[in-house]
Amino acid sequence: MDQFTLTGLDNRNRYMELLEAGKENALKQVGGIYMDLNGLKRCNDCFGHAAGDALICRAADALNDVFPGEACRIGGDEFVVICCPVTQEKFEQQVEALRAALVRHQVDAAIGSFWQSLVEDLPAFLREADDRMYREKERQKRAARPSV
Repeated sequence: MDQFTLTGLDNRNRYMELLEAGKENALKQVGGIYMDLNGLKRCNDCFGHAAGDALICRAADALNDVFPGEACRIGGDEFVVICCPVTQEKFEQQVEALRAALVRHQVDAAIGSFWQSLVEDLPAFLREADDRMYREKERQKRAARPSV
């Protein structure tokens, strides 16, 4: 089953096409999100791959609620959104709407978001969103640890 069939989202191939297209021209008013599911491996190990697939599908549903047609599943538990053009205010509202949609769909995820008025290097722009996602994931891990 390919990623599009499972989630209804574009897959890594489409993401690579977007990156290539982003190398050709500068983009204006760009919002980017990297999102990584928390606990997919544990879900698969404890409840089976059907439960893990259901978790992936709920994450895709949350993304489609807020960013219809703009999200790609680029790996097992990783998703990317590229919005262009979008105002910074609208993008920030959408990021908050995504966080709420994830709660509604019972999905635990780390999100890194970034907005820029002019993007001349799309891969570098998306690396910043990815870095922010990893920083959020680390904050979530620290918050989950019991204090001594």
